[in-house]
Amino acid sequence: MMKGKLKRGGDWGMGNIKHAGVYDIKSRIIKITEHLGDCILAAIFCLSMVYAMTTSLLFDYSPLFLYHIIFALLIIFSVMFYNKTTRLISLGAIFLFTLSLAIYLYKTNALAEFIESTGFFMEWVRNYTSVGASFISSYAIILTILICIAVCLPAYFFIVSRFNFFVVLFGGVYLFVIQWIADIFVSYQPFYMFLFVIIIYYFRYIYQKSSSEETADRTSMLLFSIFLLPLCVLILYIVMSLPVSEKPLEWPWLDKKVITAIDYVKNRFSYQTFDRFSIENAGFDDGDSKLGGSVNSDGTPVLKVKTPQRIYLKGSEKDIYDGSSWKSSSEENMPLSPFAYESIDTSSPYLDTFEMEIGLFLYTGDPHVLSMHTKEISIDVQFLNLRTPCIFAPVKITGIKSSGNNPVDIFHNGNGILYTDDYMSKGFEYNIKMRSVDLNDEVVKALLENSHRGFLKKEFRKLRQRYRFSPYSSYVQKADIDRALKRNGKTLLLIDEYISALMENSERIYSRYLQIPDTLPDRVMHLAYGLTLNAKNSYEAVRSIENFLSSNFRYTLTPEPMPEDRDFVDWFLFESREGYCTYYATAMTILTRCIGIPARYVEGYTLPSKQNSDGTYTVTNEQAHAWVEVYFEGFGWLPFEPTPGYNTSVSEQAASVQANLDNVNSNSMVTMPRDNDSNVTDSFSENQPAVTEKPEESHAKLNSLTIPLIVFAFLLLVFSGTITVNYLRRKARLRKFHNALPRQSILLMYGHILDVLSSQGLGLQPGETPVEYSDRIEGCMSSNSSFKRITNIFLTARYANSDVHENEKSEVYSFYKCFLMEIKKVIGSRKYWIYKNILGKL
Repeated sequence: MMKGKLKRGGDWGMGNIKHAGVYDIKSRIIKITEHLGDCILAAIFCLSMVYAMTTSLLFDYSPLFLYHIIFALLIIFSVMFYNKTTRLISLGAIFLFTLSLAIYLYKTNALAEFIESTGFFMEWVRNYTSVGASFISSYAIILTILICIAVCLPAYFFIVSRFNFFVVLFGGVYLFVIQWIADIFVSYQPFYMFLFVIIIYYFRYIYQKSSSEETADRTSMLLFSIFLLPLCVLILYIVMSLPVSEKPLEWPWLDKKVITAIDYVKNRFSYQTFDRFSIENAGFDDGDSKLGGSVNSDGTPVLKVKTPQRIYLKGSEKDIYDGSSWKSSSEENMPLSPFAYESIDTSSPYLDTFEMEIGLFLYTGDPHVLSMHTKEISIDVQFLNLRTPCIFAPVKITGIKSSGNNPVDIFHNGNGILYTDDYMSKGFEYNIKMRSVDLNDEVVKALLENSHRGFLKKEFRKLRQRYRFSPYSSYVQKADIDRALKRNGKTLLLIDEYISALMENSERIYSRYLQIPDTLPDRVMHLAYGLTLNAKNSYEAVRSIENFLSSNFRYTLTPEPMPEDRDFVDWFLFESREGYCTYYATAMTILTRCIGIPARYVEGYTLPSKQNSDGTYTVTNEQAHAWVEVYFEGFGWLPFEPTPGYNTSVSEQAASVQANLDNVNSNSMVTMPRDNDSNVTDSFSENQPAVTEKPEESHAKLNSLTIPLIVFAFLLLVFSGTITVNYLRRKARLRKFHNALPRQSILLMYGHILDVLSSQGLGLQPGETPVEYSDRIEGCMSSNSSFKRITNIFLTARYANSDVHENEKSEVYSFYKCFLMEIKKVIGSRKYWIYKNILGKL
């Protein structure tokens, strides 16, 4: 056994480990100065990492503030890990502090509060990094300190304690590559700091490697680093002055394979998480909330839907347009009460369905109109690679409930958008009941064509006159009307209160969904009037706008960038005349509002063109879409589809898109059809392949979650490869030593033992003879060590002319096995494993 004297010189990772003794004051001062210099340089490296992460998190902390925290942590770690005694004291102090804190919290009944606060902090971190929760300064500083600790601790071991250039290099490169690929790179300042420090460390690595076997004293690493500063500055200046190509490196054959692998990993392991749905979450736009920009094809499955007919599932609606983006002014979420005609919630999404039923009845006076012109269908939805509180639902719903033994509470925002009270993950299922309407039906079409502002009031007055309402009665007197809306054995009396609620809701819609920015160019308004000049009613006017957009503009996923300070709709309609669904939906919403008809911009998912073998639809992010909902008083909200590639309007089926979607060619009916330079008709011909088959789509922005997984897999491969290579090298080396003649075998083995000792800081000192060296090493080993005997065998094999026998060779090999076990006991199993399998030093 070694006596615990096998220690590193100064335990700072600075120079060789010295034999037990007392350093003079001058040597100690030099060591402390060099260590502080190492800490200062390591702190700059850590600052580049921490500052890169905090800027990506949009934390507004100055580099100087972060540097003070980092440098203090490195000094603390230096004291904690100075030697074995300080390590034990530090670990004991941490344990006692933790135990004392736990006891204190328990005695003061604050433990539950502490656990709850910790849970709140972790939940905030998760929400802030994934769905953009609001900034909380106290949580932000805690997270920043944790990041500093997470960066400084490994930096101390791999820079200050024992320098390893490749760990430092790959750690920094990994961070910045992930930031760039995930599009969360914010500031170049930390990257420049990283480049500056890594150049210094590279020269230090080369110098240390080239001089490791020299017998002369080396220059201090601190002084060497200081002399390198002007050279590093010059290198950075030259590199930054070189011209850079605007195009990235492109290898189509490799890109296709990488994207395929990424899609596979995402489909199996990736979860898409968001708080409020936006098609930005599914790859549209650049994530800056502005309309336009690039589109990324993402085949991640998100929903499985079972429905007898194809539908649109909306996840968000937006009402405020500012010239470059959409925003929502939705009210606070409210619990969703069950659908009941006797006590209809006038703010719930059921009111839209209720308005359609009342409107049909008022218009026709037929007690059987509902069963004749609508039908109730059931839809089952299951979450796949999705984590969100958002509930995707069509228009005209009559009921919704979660499946399973533990039903969840459902809320609504007063405008048809539904949410759960918590994040729902893979496997969450819910069922929706909805009223499907055939818009090709003459009665329904007549209702839409006669709809106008004030329709409910006018038709209700007609119905009163028709059935001679008493002005003192609160309900319809005629029995046929009572039976018209009979539900579940109860009778809904057509009272003034319900009609008043519907009229109040209509006025709210007109006041909210006619907003147009003051900066909207006049020519947009003039175009809206010109398109609808010959329309006989509001329904025809909306259809004219829809047909104009779907027939006269080019669909493309790569539209021309919009100039600054331009209105998005004006640019699309009069300049670029090309775009994808957000362009068309935004333009139609604004044009419809220009002629005084309420419209809103809606985002969600369509269903794919083909069913699975089990009759379900698998919805991926490629089916993310934007469309328009237009309000017709007496009918409610009706979806319209201005985007080419969907051809006939979704308004031709209202809540059900069955009729028109079935008429669309299955190959062209994709959520994100790929366009080319031809006209609209050619772009969506029957030979047009789906977007998932186009190789041009392979240059997608990679998802921020899957890229780390791919890089992690690559690093794991490198890690396992390193272990395998070192294992094979070790076996080959020992085999070579063992198969050699005794004299050669002893010389090789003794040289390897010296290399092992040198890796532990016990290398041969300048001017030290083998005998003196064996005396010093044996003094560091256990009392039964035979290193002096092995050295004598080596000297005999090296210099004597007498024969060397096999028993001496066996003695050296026996010593080597015990020697390795002693090394393992002194430096610890973990460090021994690293030296043996990763560094290949043992």
